[in-house]
Amino acid sequence: MAVFLFAVSCILLLSSGCVFAAARFGLRFEESLPLVMTAVMLFLFLFGMLGLLPFGVYALCAAALLLYALALRRSAGQGRALRARLLTPGALLFLLTFAGLIAVNYGRRVWRIDEMTHWADTVKAMYYTGLLPSAKAAATTYPSYPPGMALMEYLFLRLYALFDRKAGYTEWVMYFAYQCFLLSFSFPFLRALDFRKPLRFALAAALVLLCPLMIDGQRPYSSLYIDPFLSAAFGGGLAAVFTETRKDNLRYDLYVFSACAALVLAKAAGLLLAFFLAAVYAAELLLRGDERRARAGKLAGAACAVFLPLGLWSLRKKLDGVTQSFSSKEGAVDLRMALRCALHREGESWQQIVHDDYYQRLLTDAVRIKGFACPYWLLLLFSIAALWLLIRLTDRRSGGCLRAARRIVLPSLLLISLIYYVSLCYVYIFKFGWWEAVVLASFERYVGIVLYAVYMAAMLGFVRFFTEADGGRASLCAALAVFVVLSPFGRALDVLRRTDMQTVVPVYDEYRALADMLRDETGGSPVRLAILSQTNRAGDSPGIRYLLRPNTAPPYSEWYLGSAPGTEKDGLEDRFLSPEEWMDALRETAEYLYLDYPDGYFYEHYASLFPPDSPPVSKGLYRVDGQLRYVGTPGQG
Repeated sequence: MAVFLFAVSCILLLSSGCVFAAARFGLRFEESLPLVMTAVMLFLFLFGMLGLLPFGVYALCAAALLLYALALRRSAGQGRALRARLLTPGALLFLLTFAGLIAVNYGRRVWRIDEMTHWADTVKAMYYTGLLPSAKAAATTYPSYPPGMALMEYLFLRLYALFDRKAGYTEWVMYFAYQCFLLSFSFPFLRALDFRKPLRFALAAALVLLCPLMIDGQRPYSSLYIDPFLSAAFGGGLAAVFTETRKDNLRYDLYVFSACAALVLAKAAGLLLAFFLAAVYAAELLLRGDERRARAGKLAGAACAVFLPLGLWSLRKKLDGVTQSFSSKEGAVDLRMALRCALHREGESWQQIVHDDYYQRLLTDAVRIKGFACPYWLLLLFSIAALWLLIRLTDRRSGGCLRAARRIVLPSLLLISLIYYVSLCYVYIFKFGWWEAVVLASFERYVGIVLYAVYMAAMLGFVRFFTEADGGRASLCAALAVFVVLSPFGRALDVLRRTDMQTVVPVYDEYRALADMLRDETGGSPVRLAILSQTNRAGDSPGIRYLLRPNTAPPYSEWYLGSAPGTEKDGLEDRFLSPEEWMDALRETAEYLYLDYPDGYFYEHYASLFPPDSPPVSKGLYRVDGQLRYVGTPGQG
């Protein structure tokens, strides 16, 4: 029942904006969906800026009621027209997708390291503190990361908690919120669907829903990585600029502005993509030759969509004293050094290794399509060519209204790709630590952002073309051919089977049990926890903070005693402490101790700190008193 009420509340909340847009601006449900979701994100962002994030959820619900009231007032005399804008095939598909996403995500749990260190941890921190991740009290690992997607996930978590108070922080809800936001940018391209053409409806729906699965290795339906969202928002924006035939309609401008704002608040790399999108939008606008006053207003709107959220987030970080970034090195890339590295092969030896390996992989790595290996560069060129062809066909059919878009599509996309991929190489060299750079960490995900954005732009442009075309069987056959050739059926089947949900990482279950034991022991109050990890320090520590939040008061302390168990990335020193010295340090920093990975050295030198009738045991939790009092072993009753 809680899930049903949660689903209904989400639909009513999001539909309030769609109903108002239909009554006030004449937009169809699917056209206004991404605008509404971005507006919701910005609404919560403003309340978060003021430190009123929990109150923002209630204010949002009140705003939804107000929008329904305003829509009801304006709907007088336009009942039939309003129903035609709201009861659309796109709206039906949204409801079906909404229910399907709940089904495939229900019960999903976080287990990937990158999600535990940031993408889920940020939301969990916001959920328990009511603050943006830049706040010191949130104690997030990367407080400088923009909170755009996290705000949407936070909202859905709060709505779910209203109907299931015992559930608390519920991880599957985050995946559901993420996917709803990601897919929303594709729905406006379904505006021409008609209930009287069910086959066209089914093909268009399948292409839109399966298109994200082409984002190879990024798992848009089973992870919280933001990269697929960047591809969806940027690709949707490009498709709008290049294929929209009715650019005098407000929905077009608002869609592009929404995509820009969402990109800026999604990730630091999204800022570059927002600049690209705004630049392409401005270039097409100027070539189109609209009336000067209208053109100035639209250019100002695009600038505000990029710089206003950027300025507000920069202000919030400054007020919170955040200077840390994701990279291990501060400051911008040194362009002179980049040129020297590229032209004269200057720099350290590892930088040259990164430079050569990067371009080798960029030219040789491939995407698997129906069992065939398609190199990255070939898929990129194929997508650009397909988009160009679609623009020519649409332009011919619509009487030349896409002449400006046709002129800029090839040079703009080639230039965007060149700038992005060259810049990415030097981000690895000058912004990453040497170890992450040498292994080209997350190479597939980073390369895929622009690659799949262009691919999605071509696919969304094709969906719009064949749903709006009057080509009859010819367009249907073309759509069916694209569906059969490019749709990743195997990945789709894995999603429906919830295959990835069978993945189990035992050590994470161990830490979840530890968190449950701490909550039962303390009544849910945060405590200071020390973790002893003698032999496996680097293996599990990235996920500990997330899994124990909020049962521990961050930062928890992690101990090893004796010779340092450092890895190649750690510069640790030996800690030869006497039992008394270590006990004094424990009393100052912790209320509980967890013997995560003790070893023979620990048992030999520190057993005297434990009561004679309760010797130290591996995976035991202890209260730090005069002695170390045994509480229990998580998962053993």
